Amino acid sequence: FILNNGKPTLFFKNNKTVVDISICSDDIYHQIQWEVLDESLGSDHLLIFMNIQVEFIKNIIHPGSKWNSKKADWDKYKKSIEDNIVGKRLEETIGSYDELMEVINEAAEKSIPIKRPFFIKRNMKPYWWDLECEELIKYRKKVEKIYRHNSNYHNFMECNRVKAEVRRKLKIKKKDSWQKYITELKPKTPINKIFNVVKSLKGHINIISNTKAGFIEEELNNKFLNFLAPAGMKSNFEINQEIRRNDTDLLMLPFTSWELDIAIKNCKNTAPGIDNVDYPMIKNLPKVGKKVLLKIINKFWLAPEKVVEWTQHIILLFLKKNRNPEDCESFRPIALSSCVCKTKDRMIKRRLEWWIEKNKILPESQFGFRKGMSTLDPLNILITDIHLSNINNKYLIVFFADIKSAYDSVNPSILCKILTNLGLTSRFVWAIIQAVYEREIFIRNRNKISASRIVYKGLPQGGILSPLLYALYVRELEGIFTRDVKILQYADDVAIYVSDTTLETAMLKMKININKFNKWLVNKGLSLSYKKSSIGIFTRHRIKNIPRFLSNGEYKIEIKNNNNFLGINLDQKLTFKTHFQNISRKTEKCINLIRLINRTWWGSHPTVAINLYKTLIRARFDYGSSIFCNSKNIGILDKIQYKSIRICIGAMKSTPIKNLLVESGEMPLRIRAQMLCDKFLARKMEVKGSILIKKISNLASAIKINKFWKNKSFPIIINSLLFINKYKKYIKIYDNHLYYNKMICNISENIFIEAKESNWKKQKEDHFYTDGSKILENVGSAIYHENNNEKILYKLPNFASVYSAELLAIYLTVKLAKKRNMKEINIYTDSKASINKLANIYNNSKLQEMVYYEIWQDIWEIYSKGHKIKIIWVKGHSEVNGNEKADIYAKMASKEGKIENFIMRKDLDKIIKERAMKEWQEDVDNEKTKGKFYKNINDKVTTKPWFYHFSEQDRQLITTMNRIRFNHGCFPSHLYKIGSVQSPQCLCGEAIGDMNHIILECGRYKNYRDILFKELYNDNKINKPFNLIGILKYYGCYN
Repeated sequence: FILNNGKPTLFFKNNKTVVDISICSDDIYHQIQWEVLDESLGSDHLLIFMNIQVEFIKNIIHPGSKWNSKKADWDKYKKSIEDNIVGKRLEETIGSYDELMEVINEAAEKSIPIKRPFFIKRNMKPYWWDLECEELIKYRKKVEKIYRHNSNYHNFMECNRVKAEVRRKLKIKKKDSWQKYITELKPKTPINKIFNVVKSLKGHINIISNTKAGFIEEELNNKFLNFLAPAGMKSNFEINQEIRRNDTDLLMLPFTSWELDIAIKNCKNTAPGIDNVDYPMIKNLPKVGKKVLLKIINKFWLAPEKVVEWTQHIILLFLKKNRNPEDCESFRPIALSSCVCKTKDRMIKRRLEWWIEKNKILPESQFGFRKGMSTLDPLNILITDIHLSNINNKYLIVFFADIKSAYDSVNPSILCKILTNLGLTSRFVWAIIQAVYEREIFIRNRNKISASRIVYKGLPQGGILSPLLYALYVRELEGIFTRDVKILQYADDVAIYVSDTTLETAMLKMKININKFNKWLVNKGLSLSYKKSSIGIFTRHRIKNIPRFLSNGEYKIEIKNNNNFLGINLDQKLTFKTHFQNISRKTEKCINLIRLINRTWWGSHPTVAINLYKTLIRARFDYGSSIFCNSKNIGILDKIQYKSIRICIGAMKSTPIKNLLVESGEMPLRIRAQMLCDKFLARKMEVKGSILIKKISNLASAIKINKFWKNKSFPIIINSLLFINKYKKYIKIYDNHLYYNKMICNISENIFIEAKESNWKKQKEDHFYTDGSKILENVGSAIYHENNNEKILYKLPNFASVYSAELLAIYLTVKLAKKRNMKEINIYTDSKASINKLANIYNNSKLQEMVYYEIWQDIWEIYSKGHKIKIIWVKGHSEVNGNEKADIYAKMASKEGKIENFIMRKDLDKIIKERAMKEWQEDVDNEKTKGKFYKNINDKVTTKPWFYHFSEQDRQLITTMNRIRFNHGCFPSHLYKIGSVQSPQCLCGEAIGDMNHIILECGRYKNYRDILFKELYNDNKINKPFNLIGILKYYGCYN
């Protein structure tokens, strides 16, 4: 059916026509109102308005949480909670969870604004729209109306002229407004504002659309519920209470306020669950509120019972990239659970993690979500084994296994047996089962929540305990394979590989072990996804007819040339060409984004641009660089780096690459990769018996005697090993980290204090003063025992820092006090950084250096004997006699103290960076042909470019100065050199138009030059007579 009613839709010269036809099907014909509007938006065509009388769901952006925490009145919130808790006497009794939630929500309603749903306006005007734009549109409409009523030639021409003028003015308005907006981005601009601009340019808006976030239609709810929560039966749990370990009783102690504070502190603000209580509301609970919360958690802990709100999860379904939205497996389900429940789970996880690592429960092949480990560990182990296989002229076959819905398929009954057999008490196991079993799930669909469904199996996606529980669930996997098979695991990402002298034998071994793996998975209630799993063959041999599949009738697994493992694409010959091409494709959008906010003469400050490059592009180069940086195809990434930096600092394409990198403060990728690899390996050196270090050492030995590597550059991880080995004697090596020696750090007394003017020093105590000193290349550490006028001196390596010297003094003083069995000890130091670090060491979720935990270990032992120790901060050079003496002795120790091989990680990192900078400097110095002009101005490499100190200057000035420093700009001599103009002569006609002539000689700029010279004479910091190199070396004239 045609909807047009005969009204003209096109005005062209003197003609009116109905050229735009609207058609619809017969079933909705009578529901549509059709009309032509008197609005053209600057076109010849008029707008057609169709009103379809069908009820649509309003497009609403629902906030992640109900409460707007950024605008909360937290003082009022705390006061309200305190009053309600006292009024209801919740502090005196163990109140219920519902009562506490009622108190919190009542306080929130009084003190926290509600986030209103945001309706998307279809006629939203752009940010640059103002009253001038409104007037232009009104004028255009007026002229169009005159033309439509009197369609003569004069009105037609006038109408076209006005349309063109309005279009041009709006375009200029938009451009000028955008330039002004972007130019305001300076180094001091808040990072949130910068990334809001980035998100807006990426098209990122807080709208969850049907295709992107998987907010599905109502009729599909049941389909997804059936997929996520298939019909099941309750499991019968048998918990064997006889199998126990001695230290499991420690696990069942009531939680302390210290553990609650740690759990809350390490929380990031994430979306709340169905109770709508978010982390800011928990963090800002008053002391009495936290006390009541702790009582409720301990009530559950001592007698685990089901808390309904803790088992309810809202499911968000996020569509995976390039997947069919009608297929349930195309979505990634994310569970939103109660933040109070997640706080409780975080406390349980900390204890469980402590117990697992202390008793070495997990196999060495499991690296997923463990402290001190990352995806780089299994990746480097696999690549090292591939190199070893190639050296021995073997075939190495890797099975990259994909376990189908791994977390969702965990059987709670089997998990319960595993945890019990490991020796956990029945109460601990039951508390965990309560977190994962019989979960009630809801699917959020637009502005509604679906009917609930009970889930009887699986671990919640995004759950705090899920990764650790899954690792325990599959901990026996390593032991099912034959001896010659190796396995690497990162959570549910698994690589199984075998090496042999013939391809046929290796394939046969792999087939046997895949069968074993498959049977083991079935027994655990898991299954392989054969479509997503793949096999890779790595060898030096040329294989003529590589089989396409490995199969035995039950399964058929594809053999690929390129396989993805933990984000790195591995090909047969380890050329990494496909991986680099993937990075190139992904970074192209980021480069366009940087280009959009950084034009040559206007845009954001170059420092902001460089920071965006580091965040969006360089981070992709860094990941896995220790693996692929030796590849001949690394030039693909080099080109992306050069291209990005040229845009950031406004350099011309002809600018020499080495000058470009020095000016921007960015290392060449190869040198940076070596530096990152050095740091990574230095951390691995700390672990006694590290698998990775053993394998790399074997590879280093094999490479030296193998002809295959004779004409090849060594893998950079081998170079790192050889370099770090020189400093091995300074690295503290541990078998089991001391972090796991103490489950709860709960000393009631304040150990770390500040000295006060009175009452801070008593005669009966032993008083030790400590200090560190660094004079030139000499580093010393001193301990002064005031009671008996004793001094102890230590000399540290010349690359150690003052911080290391001061910390060593504290460390050795605590050990000395413990050894001498002193009863009351005061240790005085002017190193506030050391005291702050020690005081907060257990508040950090990451593993820190061993020395901090050793100090704490000695402090606990001192307190366990009934003795006391305090570490007191005194202000340096404040005329405290003992501190002044310690300072003198520290300087003396730097020359004549006892040798102590003690350094901190940062000291070794400094050596590593100095090595990288030295290599970079040599690389720049070796360039003899290009960039000579620039080297006369700046011949030293640095990671902080000159414009870093000119944070308030605009982009035009910095870009101009960069081009002058490079001697590559739009001046006649250079444009002639690159073939853009036919003559190198200056426009004045007196000489060749190079930078020296334009700035110091050209008569066209005499007035400006006189002003410049006058300023330089007054400044008196540049040698006379003036020359261009001398002027450019002096940054003071850049303003």
